[in-house]
Amino acid sequence: AQATGSSEFAFSIQRSFVAMAPSVVNALVLAASAASPAASFSGLRGSQGETLQTVTMHMHRADCGKSRALSKFALSAQARAKMPGAGMDPNIKPFEKVLKDGFYEVACVKDMLFTYGDKHHDNKAEYNLGDIANVSIVHYDSLVVKEDKEPMTHEVCFDFCRTIPDMSFFGLQNGRMCYCAPFFQAMESDSSMCDAVCDGNPSTMCGGKTKSSIFAMHECATTA
Repeated sequence: AQATGSSEFAFSIQRSFVAMAPSVVNALVLAASAASPAASFSGLRGSQGETLQTVTMHMHRADCGKSRALSKFALSAQARAKMPGAGMDPNIKPFEKVLKDGFYEVACVKDMLFTYGDKHHDNKAEYNLGDIANVSIVHYDSLVVKEDKEPMTHEVCFDFCRTIPDMSFFGLQNGRMCYCAPFFQAMESDSSMCDAVCDGNPSTMCGGKTKSSIFAMHECATTA
């Protein structure tokens, strides 16, 4: 693989590992980056002869542990209560602390969690994961007030979801909808693509009408 700069680098890794086990990727990234801030990967090979693909990781390691408070999200003096499950607390406070330092695209799927794992937003009537996983996705539109919202891009969604505890992925749909998720699960769907341009960056795609562009997030070493 080849380094692409101090804030981004590319590496080769089996795509199924990315989707199913981000902790494997985290371990690889941390092991290499401990030796050099501009670390690069080389010589990754599939043990079963599988095809390896190049994935671009967008790194923001210098932000780890910093506050990302917006004007309407002053830190509470009272410690936030422990969440009963990822995304289940309706009083989650975003932008308190950066927990993730990078992201990379992993899939374009119709995500089961978008429809059936939404405890607090538009699909709450369809929510059915309470007894199964006790988790919920968290929507950008639910927690960011109108005057603080930005036109949606990959970076805007990441900047939000990187501060939501216990989330490993973020999804983008229909060019403007952003949500954070502890995992994702592909559902049977049609042949449509993730071809909706992002409202804030017409050169990139933010999901489709029914499918989500899914991105995995890399955990900060200092908050792991």
